[in-house]
Amino acid sequence: MNLLNTFVEPLQNRMVAIISHARVLMYQSILILILLLTMASRSQSQQFQFLYNCGDINRGVAIESMDGGYLTTHRTYNSYNGQTNSVIAKFDTEGNLQWNTFLSDSEGEFTFLRNNINILPGYNETNKWFIGGYRFFTGPFSGKYLPCFRRVSYYSQTLEEVILTELYDQEPIPIGGFRNGVNMYILCTNNSPNSSLDATVLKCDLFGQFIEQYLLSPDDDNYRPWCIVDVGEGFLVGARRNQESNSNFTDLTEQHVTKLNYDGEVQWTSVLSSPLASAISPVNFIPLNNGNYLFANTFHNANCKRPWIGELNSETGDTLWTKLYFDSVPTTETNLDEFNSINELLGFKRISDGGFIGVGMCEVDVFDGLYDGPLDNAAFMMKLDAEYNLLWKRVYIPEGYSESSFWGAHCWFNDFVEETDGSIVALGGVNMFTSYPITDSYMIRVDSLGCLVSGCTVGVKEYEPKQDLLIYPNPTEATTTIEFPSAGKWDVEVYDLKGTLVYQRQFNYSLKQQIDITFLPSGIYTIHCTQANKKHFVQKIVKMGE
Repeated sequence: MNLLNTFVEPLQNRMVAIISHARVLMYQSILILILLLTMASRSQSQQFQFLYNCGDINRGVAIESMDGGYLTTHRTYNSYNGQTNSVIAKFDTEGNLQWNTFLSDSEGEFTFLRNNINILPGYNETNKWFIGGYRFFTGPFSGKYLPCFRRVSYYSQTLEEVILTELYDQEPIPIGGFRNGVNMYILCTNNSPNSSLDATVLKCDLFGQFIEQYLLSPDDDNYRPWCIVDVGEGFLVGARRNQESNSNFTDLTEQHVTKLNYDGEVQWTSVLSSPLASAISPVNFIPLNNGNYLFANTFHNANCKRPWIGELNSETGDTLWTKLYFDSVPTTETNLDEFNSINELLGFKRISDGGFIGVGMCEVDVFDGLYDGPLDNAAFMMKLDAEYNLLWKRVYIPEGYSESSFWGAHCWFNDFVEETDGSIVALGGVNMFTSYPITDSYMIRVDSLGCLVSGCTVGVKEYEPKQDLLIYPNPTEATTTIEFPSAGKWDVEVYDLKGTLVYQRQFNYSLKQQIDITFLPSGIYTIHCTQANKKHFVQKIVKMGE
């Protein structure tokens, strides 16, 4: 037995060692795989923020995911000749421009007239239709404004142009549209003073050829169609109808919703129930799992604008319930830091986790007492869960955002898409007054919490303004970025552990700046940031050796 053990025990030990080593290799392989997947996930969700300039004045309108990137539309204006233009642009997942195409030409202008509704599916997955209005400069239709389709491929070629010249006596102006099966439905309003048409839906085939039209609310000058949405068993048209003014609210409006089947037959017309107040036109309708429809709108009461949603009965159009978000307190000089009453929705969609994202523009205290009063315009994003509870709200302005002494700056989002990793890519516009007035398209990609940078956290509350500095990367070998709590004049000073000032610089009207501390020896330093109104922040930073 001892002799047997002499041979067996070493063999057993060897087998145990081999098995243990195999397990270690297996665990290492799993860890490496997890690391690679994490790195891949991070690379896919790379956040970005930039301005896109495609003309003298340009504004981002609509965005869709396409061919491993983003397809966008932009409305431009040439201030020298007064001509409007339309641009289609393609960006990769990192926000780099791949190509752009101007749609207007010497014979006329191609213009997108509303937000978020001008990109429709084409014949197949490699191309899209763009709908808009085309105004002729020359020829037999000179001066006419007619619906126009442009079909564009992934690679920017304009493959077809279809102009609905048979409607020259009505001059319907496109507002929105959708594709259902083999047909496209285009909502239009009237442009001709000689036509009794106030709103119409054009039915076209997939080649852009006109089939027929369905009239809505004829001879009603107060009826203003605003959006059209396919709901799977027909479609909804949202509109506003102006009412008389009263002592409390000016331009009081009713929010009309009409349901039609695909043959243009009206199923019902309803007015959204609300307290006595004005409202901005509906931005979207979303079919719900119970068969009803969710509407998204902006409630306007005195000096407050508040996101407003509600549920409509799909059979009758009756309003079943409504919900408002954020406070309704007018701004005062003492509540600027907590003021959260002006938030206008411009885009609203369901996302993959069952919740909802809304984008638009809000007013916050960004600049210190410049032209446009104590509040300034900024883009915002909000997220609701599947039960319509508000999870978070984020406010965004681009680097260098400012206003002049004669005109307030403006910043907003019109549209967005969700990526497979839960990140959100939003598109809008911004008026900048750094040296002279300009308007650019504004585009960002944020993670599922609405964060542009790592380390950003969001609590479950209505509004979370930034209360502290954000400094990254930290530690650093060369440069670091400082993200300030608010825009304004900031004095930045860096001290070593002995209290010696080793770096000093002033930044004007900035939310984010990069500083280079390559020249400093490795060690621990403190960064002091002081704003003109005496806000003071101190944070430590580690300078590493190269």
